[in-house]
Amino acid sequence: MSYKNIDEFDKQAQEALTKKVRKALDQGIDGSYADSLKDKIVKRTQLGIGVDPSGQAYKLPPLSDNYKEMRQGKARWYTDKSGRKVKVTKAEDSSGSFVKKPKIAGTTTPAKSNLTATGQLLKSLTTVKVRVEGAVSWIIRIGDNRGRGLFGYSSNIGNRELAKILAAKGRRFMGFTRSQQNEIAREIRQIIIKFLK
Repeated sequence: MSYKNIDEFDKQAQEALTKKVRKALDQGIDGSYADSLKDKIVKRTQLGIGVDPSGQAYKLPPLSDNYKEMRQGKARWYTDKSGRKVKVTKAEDSSGSFVKKPKIAGTTTPAKSNLTATGQLLKSLTTVKVRVEGAVSWIIRIGDNRGRGLFGYSSNIGNRELAKILAAKGRRFMGFTRSQQNEIAREIRQIIIKFLK
């Protein structure tokens, strides 16, 4: 057998193996698996754990005292005509209707830092199937709807912009930690083994 034939054989074997692995992944990785990966992001974030771009997990920064007071229904802020932020406490609210306890999601508390005030940001995560050359890919994305704020008013920004603002403030949540990446690699390895048989 000549050296040229060995190269051709190696090329054909590599192509056959790639095709078989791709078929195994297409069979084993579907919408339900993609949704389970999305749920890993949501559950980790609800526990108050963020992730930096390198995959390092970190505890989300604590909420400010003023924000905690607002979530507890003890105070509320508004912007006056000159653009100044003004704090109104429950004792100062003569109408009794401005400073009130907001409706927060059942997956958080007024003092818990887990990107879950109303819950709509994490609920906006969706999985999308995308066709790429010779394969299918799944993407986890943030739905860009504008949810309701703590007091029922409509938000001025969409969820994608909110996620950018949060990331800039050290509250990055989209992505997987190194331990999650290792877990996903093990799961995919098992899927390949199962469907290659």
